[in-house]
Amino acid sequence: MPTLTMQQIADAAQVRRPVVTTWRRRYADTDHPFPAALDDGTGRFDADAIATWLRATGAGNNPEAADELAAHSSQTLGLSDDVEASSALLLLHSLIGEPLTGADPMEIGLRIAESGAGSLLDLDETLDLLEDAERVRTVDSVAEAAFSAMPVLDRMVAGFESPGGPWAAQSLTHAGADLIAAVIDELRTIAPRTLVPFGTGGHVLANLALRGLDEGENPSFAIDPSTQRTPADRAAWRRLLAHGIDCEHLESPSGESSDRTADTGDLDPGEHALVLAQWQQVEDPAAFFDAVDRMVLGLGPTNIALVLGPASLLVEDGLPVSLAEHRARILDAPGPDAPRLRYLARLPKGLSRFGGRRRLALWVLGRAQSLRGTDWTVFGNHGSTPLTAATSRAIASDVAVALTGGSALHEHPFLSSARRASGPYLAGTSLLIDTATGSAPDPGALLATVWDLSRGALDGAVSVAIREEPAPGDRPRRAPGAADTADPIDWRTATRSLARDLAGVRIDEELIGGPGHGSVVLIGPEEVREPGRIGRRAVDRLDLERTCPRARFTEPGDVVFVSSGGAAALVDDEGGHLVRAPARVLRCRRADGVRARVLHPRIAARDIARAVGTDRRAWHLHTLPADQLDGTHAAARAVSARRDSLLAALRDLDDLEDTLYEGVVTDALTLTTAEPASAEPAPTKEI
Repeated sequence: MPTLTMQQIADAAQVRRPVVTTWRRRYADTDHPFPAALDDGTGRFDADAIATWLRATGAGNNPEAADELAAHSSQTLGLSDDVEASSALLLLHSLIGEPLTGADPMEIGLRIAESGAGSLLDLDETLDLLEDAERVRTVDSVAEAAFSAMPVLDRMVAGFESPGGPWAAQSLTHAGADLIAAVIDELRTIAPRTLVPFGTGGHVLANLALRGLDEGENPSFAIDPSTQRTPADRAAWRRLLAHGIDCEHLESPSGESSDRTADTGDLDPGEHALVLAQWQQVEDPAAFFDAVDRMVLGLGPTNIALVLGPASLLVEDGLPVSLAEHRARILDAPGPDAPRLRYLARLPKGLSRFGGRRRLALWVLGRAQSLRGTDWTVFGNHGSTPLTAATSRAIASDVAVALTGGSALHEHPFLSSARRASGPYLAGTSLLIDTATGSAPDPGALLATVWDLSRGALDGAVSVAIREEPAPGDRPRRAPGAADTADPIDWRTATRSLARDLAGVRIDEELIGGPGHGSVVLIGPEEVREPGRIGRRAVDRLDLERTCPRARFTEPGDVVFVSSGGAAALVDDEGGHLVRAPARVLRCRRADGVRARVLHPRIAARDIARAVGTDRRAWHLHTLPADQLDGTHAAARAVSARRDSLLAALRDLDDLEDTLYEGVVTDALTLTTAEPASAEPAPTKEI
């Protein structure tokens, strides 16, 4: 007996789920009460009873709901117990356009041959499936209720991304699907291209590509052996064939034809292809890079490839050396005409539907072009970018510009992205760069600005001149993993080799009081945001020893920062303070004569204060040459001294003003306007 859930009733009647609950209550005392649920404890309803009720009441927004219930009932769900057989029969029903019961085998063979569905609908196997009379009757019933087999196949494939479905691990949120669909749509506008899904994840992206099609547009697909391995994969292709979409069958580079047991192998997409690949859940990173490598090696000069995968593998630092080298080899194009990485980005959070906090990244590869004799890549870092419709459009536009190149690369306003020469970056351990940094400043202009602004603040402390490039023999040796360029480094690289990221101490509010004998001054988020408050709060050392015996105090030069509620930072020049969580400490390592570049606390605090978002992994810090550390310390002391002097003068002016007003209002002082000096007549010049 076909049954329905309340959600399925709502879907058939084209209403929201709470409306069905309202019907049960509103019609209880009428001539047509809503049918009672079955007494088997499942909360389901008899489909025939619901159909009778809908015909009698006319409820809902779909006049044909009573006739379409079978397409939403347990009959349709029952087809999913054998996706292979059900999808094949549904495709066959769509091809012949009539019930399968009593169909002519000769007619079936003719339609399969005409459709080109031979690899997905074997004639002998299909005739065997027709012997299952019960399944054939079910297919006929649900197809008739849905007016064709195509909507039934659509629902079946859509269910693959449901919880527990075969594609659930590759499923995207609604906002994530909108973003990737916008990117695919922009790539298709560059030039007409055949869509080539690669692997199971490619099917999910192919479904997104169908969302952006104009009415009457008939795209072409190419069936790669890697996308026919599972019954769900083959059902997805059968769905496209049922819709009349052209699907070309690819062969592997070895000449082997498509085989439903084939594993993900090499790719040969042909010309003018847009390859779609996705891996959200990666259990074996080495196998993941092998699969991406095989895909990239198969690309031709007219191909474009979109790769969606974990940010930890595609763009971030922290990979083992062997995997980092493998990633660099993938991105090192084998020839001048080979597609190269044109766009990469760490994408906004909230894309993975069932991946929790998993962060995704995007690669887009296209034909190699040159710009002033160099190769380029657009690097994006959207880790702190809100995921909105405007964001999706902007990122999709950035990808299109990165692929087309030309003058648009200079004129286009990229979103949290920047164009860079590819070579110096793609071989690095991290592909995240500071996208806010523009081209290198002019040294002469910087020096002139320093002279204009210093007004003697640096006199006697440090002299400033344009830096000359040191000779190769004078350059410090580079430590493994250390920064050796002027480009900002990501947070993970900085805290692994140039600094330590230390957590603050969790202190109960009742332990915090005023400063006194035997107490330690506290620096929390409030003090970081308002440094003038430092010294007002403290914790008794005995209480601290009792509750947090391992608490550590700051050292001179520590950077105390917060990320939640907006980044802020200060430099603790004195040290000896207690940092209260969620505030943290960035402790820069001292120069050791090995590292070519180091962090300076003042510069690090400036970078943190300017950072956007709360995710520290998306922050970037600037380094400076190790031989400039002493001079930078001297300049920082001189600037701080001048700032303290000016602040003291401002405080004196404030006190002066208050004292004058106090004297006037209490009749203690008299303020008299100073008489201007008498003006003497100008001497007369005799002629």
